[in-house]
Amino acid sequence: MNEAAQHAAAAAIFEAYEERGSLTEAERAMKPADLAAARAIAAMEAAAQAEQEADSWEWAVVEIFGHRRHAGRVREEERFGAKLLRIDVPMKGDPAAHGWLTHYYGGSSIFSFTPCEREAALRANKPYEAPARLALSHRDDLDVADDEDGDNPIPF
Repeated sequence: MNEAAQHAAAAAIFEAYEERGSLTEAERAMKPADLAAARAIAAMEAAAQAEQEADSWEWAVVEIFGHRRHAGRVREEERFGAKLLRIDVPMKGDPAAHGWLTHYYGGSSIFSFTPCEREAALRANKPYEAPARLALSHRDDLDVADDEDGDNPIPF
């Protein structure tokens, strides 16, 4: 894209923002090209901050007062003027399907903190599945008494 086309595109963006009334006084004083660049930089910074927030999670098993145990993704957050541990527990072992259950705890209530892998935390929250039961049916066509030549396999 040549320089004239870039200026035309920036001017069109400026006009669209002006029509929507979403420009601040400082943005109105800017040239259209500078405004487009400033908006692009702001969008990139917001995306970088969101990515950093997504990367700030750790996976751990946390015991609270030695009585409650949670396995999930954790991070430190400030709420109510104090630092708290936030733990998001995957519901039924599958956060994509069932979502997260969030708990907040103060630092003094943490009895144990054990870092782990994502798979281990998800596996710890899977609902209990009873072992499969194998039921063998009785076969009427096999009868040991009728097997006079002995060519039948082992009867069940």
